[in-house]
Parts: sequence; C-alpha cells; structure tokens
Amino acid sequence: MRPWVRRSLVALAVLLAAPVVAGVAVHEARPPSGRSGADAEQLTAYLEDESRLAAFERTRALRFRFFRAHEYLWDRDREFVRVRFDDAEVMLPLRGGRAVIREGRAEVSSHARRLTLRERAYAYFVNDTFWLFPFAKLRDPGVARTVIAHDGEDALRVEYGAGGLTPGDVYVWTGLREGQTLRWSMFVKVLPIGGIDTTWEGWVELPTGARIPTRHANALGSVQMIRDVAGAHTLAELEPGPDPFEALVAANPR
Repeated sequence: MRPWVRRSLVALAVLLAAPVVAGVAVHEARPPSGRSGADAEQLTAYLEDESRLAAFERTRALRFRFFRAHEYLWDRDREFVRVRFDDAEVMLPLRGGRAVIREGRAEVSSHARRLTLRERAYAYFVNDTFWLFPFAKLRDPGVARTVIAHDGEDALRVEYGAGGLTPGDVYVWTGLREGQTLRWSMFVKVLPIGGIDTTWEGWVELPTGARIPTRHANALGSVQMIRDVAGAHTLAELEPGPDPFEALVAANPR
C-alpha cells in the first residue's frame, strides 16, 4: 500500500471509528422514524438550497480525488466515469456496457481480473461520490425523510431503503439553520457503533456555482477527503482536446 493511501485511511479511521474506544458510552441506537410531510420537505429543501443542488445539477463534468487514493473524471451527461487507483485505470459506462480496464497501462484480458477491478472501481465510485455530494441523493427512490428531535433541535432523518451498496443506512442531519455548521450522525452498517458525527465544511465553489464540501471534523480531529476538485458545464470545457473517453465509446458502439 502506498504511504499516502495508508495515511489517508488511518486519518479516516481515526475520524470515524475511534469512538469505539469509548465503547457503549458513545453508542447511540438508531433513531426511529419521525414525522414526514411538510416539515421534512422544508428541511430537505434547506439542505438542497444550502448545498446549491441546482448548480450541482448544472455541473455535468467533475474531476476530483478522494484523499490521494482514488482519482475520478466523471462525465455526467454520458454517465461515464474514469476511476484510477493503485496502478489500475477503469473506465465505466454507468448505464451498462463494456468497461475499458487497464493495469500498468496494459489492457486487462483476464475475465476474473476484469470483474475484480470493475467491481472495485464501482464500489469506490458509489462511496466516494456520496461523500463528494450526498445532497443529490436526498430524493432518490426508496429514500425516507422524516423530522426527529436530536440534541434539542429538529433534525432530518434520512434512510436509504434501496439503492447504493448498503441499503438501510440512516443519516441524521443537524445544523439546519442559517449560520450553523451542517453535521450528520451516521447509523451505517460499515461502522460498529451508531451516532458517529462529522461536520460538512471546507466548501469549494466551482465555476458553475456548485459548492463542494471537502473537509469533515468532529471532536477527534479534521480530515480532508476531497482534493483537487474541479467542475464545468461540459466535459469539453473541463478537459479541452481529445475525448478522454474515446476508448470507452469505441468499446460500446451503438
């Protein structure tokens, strides 16, 4: 494992999982659903407005790194993504089709190896783009949004009942008033205790007007997850010159 990857993963583990040391004292049970309806939709709209969801939807091409481990180029119009990790490069057609998969700059021919790298790239993409901008997923099919009381204030409980890689995960959003820092508490399968919270901060504004949060913090420290983020209205604007997905287009003739 490369040194910067190891450091990134250690930082993430400290930020998210170190409360395990405190045991059940810090564990929170998953909060039950609250009230749906107008109040929940109002808090959802606040999150969407605060994150500039409309501007994000106009951002049709994105480039970023998740820590220093995974690099992305995402063409949202064609639903193509290029994922680079270790010495692999995977070009995925997100609507389905043949991926272009290279390792050490050579095309991967082994079916088993292609499947492994494709599944890894897709799992990375789902996880990392959720940390990039979860606000675009608030109204996905199967998502339940309700208002609950959390630390003396109204909070938005978001449960992902379908889709993604871990359906059933719950996130509780707080700081839903002007001037407050957005936070969420996580009740997810990949963490051994519930209620670990982080802030959403370090916002970077793109030329499209979209705002991307890059840093997260709690009492244990702060970590920058998103690096070198750039966006544009079109892929050609973001990446002038030859189409970087030319090989993927050739692999999937209409």
